[in-house]
Amino acid sequence: MTTMTLLPTPPFSREESCAKFGRLSREFHERAFSHTLTTLSVSLREGRFRALAIIKGTIQASWEKPEPTSLLDLQPALAEAIQQTRFTGKNLTLLVDDPQCLHRTIQVPPMTMDDLVPVLERKVKQEQTWEGAAVWKFRIGIQARGKQTVQLEIWPQRIIDSLVTTCHNLNLQLRHCMPFSTLAESQLRTLPTEPGETTLLITNHGQTISLVAGPNTGPPLVVRQLTRLADGLSIGERVGTEVNRTLMYLNQQLHIGIPRVWLLGENALLSAEQIQPHVASPILPCPIAPDWTFWLWVGANLPIHHFANFTPRDVLQAPIRSVITGVIATMAGIVLCLSVGATAAVTGFLQKHQADVQSIHQTTSLLTQQQEEWKAKLTGIHTQREWAQAVLHSQSMPLEGPLFTYLGTVMPSSLVLHKAGIIRTDQGWVVELAGQSHASLPASLTKLDHLIQRLEQGPYRIQVDPQWRNDLLMQHTSNIGSASDGPRYPFSVKGTIRL
Repeated sequence: MTTMTLLPTPPFSREESCAKFGRLSREFHERAFSHTLTTLSVSLREGRFRALAIIKGTIQASWEKPEPTSLLDLQPALAEAIQQTRFTGKNLTLLVDDPQCLHRTIQVPPMTMDDLVPVLERKVKQEQTWEGAAVWKFRIGIQARGKQTVQLEIWPQRIIDSLVTTCHNLNLQLRHCMPFSTLAESQLRTLPTEPGETTLLITNHGQTISLVAGPNTGPPLVVRQLTRLADGLSIGERVGTEVNRTLMYLNQQLHIGIPRVWLLGENALLSAEQIQPHVASPILPCPIAPDWTFWLWVGANLPIHHFANFTPRDVLQAPIRSVITGVIATMAGIVLCLSVGATAAVTGFLQKHQADVQSIHQTTSLLTQQQEEWKAKLTGIHTQREWAQAVLHSQSMPLEGPLFTYLGTVMPSSLVLHKAGIIRTDQGWVVELAGQSHASLPASLTKLDHLIQRLEQGPYRIQVDPQWRNDLLMQHTSNIGSASDGPRYPFSVKGTIRL
């Protein structure tokens, strides 16, 4: 299963360098497109394909395809949209509303990222309704009463692969690939509310209704997606019921009161008058009446680092990689020119002083030969001295000092060694190491495996008892649920050096 998440990574690792490059790529996109936004913004909802061409921050043309379009067959529609709107840029924004693209909100106990990711992977497998791999993203929401809210976006991998191939064939640069429902979150900041006031926004997108609650600054607190199910209730009553549940949840869990509820996208199917009889808080229509071009404009202006952007990382980083490649090529050319000039100058200098250089070379060769001869003599003297000491002092050499010195070179820095002992028996030398790891369980197992391999392969070839792994796993089982400031895994390793 392919994972596309933004997770914290350990320092001084390859993942950290990728994260730094990702931040640089986001800054590059934000600065490059903040004032000269040029993109083809496309939406695909309920089989309806719509496109909006934006050139340098200005809407140039819009077009709607009359025939239904499939998500896995976008290339003909995109090619026609480029022709109809006379779009001359390369960037593409795609907003999707498809039953295969799932949005889920779950609650789990608070846990570390290392423990949370496997839980989410199992949830993704349970939720996906298709065969094959899934691409998923998550965002951690509010925490209240011992529960952590997590928002999940799950897409089929084949959709992403098909879209990347389509963009490559049409010479397009994918900038956004997001669920259409994420557009509602950005509209919280546009409401005429007081600074810091928490409000609830209802948006109507075709067959999907979104409920977004939060302040006009910062991330939303609650995001819910409703579908128009035939449950016997009118659309106004059903939306009103869900609004009341959301208001009650915010009041009970976070002690937040919502003074006003806003409705964006009012039409004949859903209006404030239909919802108001079922909700105590006033329902206010937004001052604008958005059409589909409005939503495509909003989607094109979303930040590329939004958590629900399914554009692959390598695709997002392609523009800045191209710029860096050009800069490196230019610098390489400059360095090459300087190197050629320096080589020519050095060659001319050597030609003028060729005799001196040959004399120096001969002297250097002679000194090197004498150095090798003295090294051979010193080696012979050292060997003879060791033989003499062995004859005069015929006793076994101590092993403790060299072994402990070797341990200092192979012991990982993340493992804290509390005890190290060595005892000579008739069968050989018994070595015992005990300590503690403050890393996670997978990291601790990896570090200890590496240490065991070094001990078994090294000059001492210690035969290690494999019981250490079971002891460590039992420690992990007994430590689950214990309150501490971080993981602590004691370990004990025993082995024998045969005589």
